[in-house]
Amino acid sequence: MSSQRIALFAAAAIALLAVAQNAWYWGQLPDRVATHFNLEGTPNDWMTKTNATIMMSGFQIGMPFLLIAITLLAARLPARWSISHIASIGFILIVVLHPCGTFKPS
Repeated sequence: MSSQRIALFAAAAIALLAVAQNAWYWGQLPDRVATHFNLEGTPNDWMTKTNATIMMSGFQIGMPFLLIAITLLAARLPARWSISHIASIGFILIVVLHPCGTFKPS
């Protein structure tokens, strides 16, 4: 079995475990779930139980597949691209895609 198949199998197993975990804890969640906290640790944003579970499932399921995709794409990059090129592109993407104004020091 190729390493790509093993990685995809592992990601699929993680996705199934994430779904099972979210189903297991569904009944224990309150109707309103704190999803963001200020610097003191006090909740300052909430979601419904359904939306919070969907968001968390998206992260739990999507992240392994995203990391596999990045790894497969990085393996196909030309040899002249160094890690500094890739890190620079990642930094630019983070700066461009990050929602501005979310951190407001007091």
